[in-house]
Amino acid sequence: MSWIDVAVIAIALGCLAIPIVLTGMAVRRYQRMREQKEIELSQHGSVHSWGIPLVLGIIMFGGGAVLAGAGLIPLLVWIFDGDSDARRATIVMFAVFPFFAGLGWLTALPSFRRFVVDDEGITAVRFGRKRHIAFAQITRVRRPSTSLTGAIVVESAKETLRISGQVNDFDQLLDTLNVPENSQPIGQPVSHSAAEPRSEFRVSPTRTRVVLGFLGCLFVFFVGWPWFLVEGDNPVRDSFAFVGIGSFLWAIIALLVAQESFQRGQPNHLRLLDDAIEYRRFRTGWVERPASELITATVETDIIYVRGIPGYRYPLILTFTDGTRLKIDDMRAKHLGTTTHHLGATIRAKYHNPSKVRPADVTLAEQHLDRFEQAENTDDLGGQIDSLGRAIAVAPSEELLARHRELGDLHRRTADHAAAVSAYRARLDRAPDDHLAYEGLVASLLALGRKDLAGEAAAAAERILLAD
Repeated sequence: MSWIDVAVIAIALGCLAIPIVLTGMAVRRYQRMREQKEIELSQHGSVHSWGIPLVLGIIMFGGGAVLAGAGLIPLLVWIFDGDSDARRATIVMFAVFPFFAGLGWLTALPSFRRFVVDDEGITAVRFGRKRHIAFAQITRVRRPSTSLTGAIVVESAKETLRISGQVNDFDQLLDTLNVPENSQPIGQPVSHSAAEPRSEFRVSPTRTRVVLGFLGCLFVFFVGWPWFLVEGDNPVRDSFAFVGIGSFLWAIIALLVAQESFQRGQPNHLRLLDDAIEYRRFRTGWVERPASELITATVETDIIYVRGIPGYRYPLILTFTDGTRLKIDDMRAKHLGTTTHHLGATIRAKYHNPSKVRPADVTLAEQHLDRFEQAENTDDLGGQIDSLGRAIAVAPSEELLARHRELGDLHRRTADHAAAVSAYRARLDRAPDDHLAYEGLVASLLALGRKDLAGEAAAAAERILLAD
């Protein structure tokens, strides 16, 4: 290999590396500026933002930057050789960059808005512009049915703020809102009255067909257009090159769409019957779980970091007596026409309602509690967990629902910290001022290695103690 070949390879690698390096430097600089801004805003109140759109926007911008870097190679050939094919390739690749840059900007826009909640009200901040609504001025709080990710709309006589359900500490934000009596209740689905709660949730088949059709048409476009538009001395070679680039871009887009639209293991059809929960996943049969096997239905918190930028998710976890855990994340809940907070509240109101406990259920629960005491005398932790969980599930009275914290302590002793987190959160859903449940939650989160979530739970516990 001659020095000329080495120089050409070095130039080609440099053309590909330069935009990646510049993009990384710009992202790190913006991240530092973003963190500094949030520190400044946190001095005025709690700050709520949504980082996932920013991450997706950076990915799209980076993909366009890579294509622009690849376009530098034919640009050099065009400059030094005057080749017409190189000129055409340069124009096409550089034309793709502003498309992806613009798409990334539009995708990242929701992340540029932050909400600051203080003692007086809530303020939306974006690009230096502030819009404020005082708690005393709120006239209505509603959930729009057109939101793709779940949201609430806070209205006053002069301002309207739309808040994504994906912002960090969304539950805390809801708790701080002073909702007037004439507002839409937060816990009720928008399209159904409180007297007739919704009992069936389904991903629209039309939506699935549209997503698959979009991906199919996009693939045909990426693969087909070079064979009609590429000209020059070597159209077949150049067409194959563009097909390869297009297929790579399509694979990235398809992967992102699939992660949001076809989540594995999550139901696409859910029925809340009087005595059972039925669900089925894509291309599988129905699964029926008796309501007397449901131990917890909790909305939990997860933080996903991409290049240090946090993105908050609020999945709903259903735990059954045999240890099965059914997960429904934010996006799947939206596809089902609801949110995880709405769905969790609906399930708890339907199946963990002490007023619906029957005498026969109480008798069966007492039998499970007898077995629990026997297992306790023999220090059989597995037996204690099984018996107490079944007692709570079969007869969810106020007394037994209060023992979710005890169930969490037992799970923590067996190092099943994921189940412990669900049990502690189930207790906090009914008793948000239970600092002992917070202590157990923090311990389990630390054992799972989630120091970020443990820190937030500890901060919530401190606020409760200070309020007391």
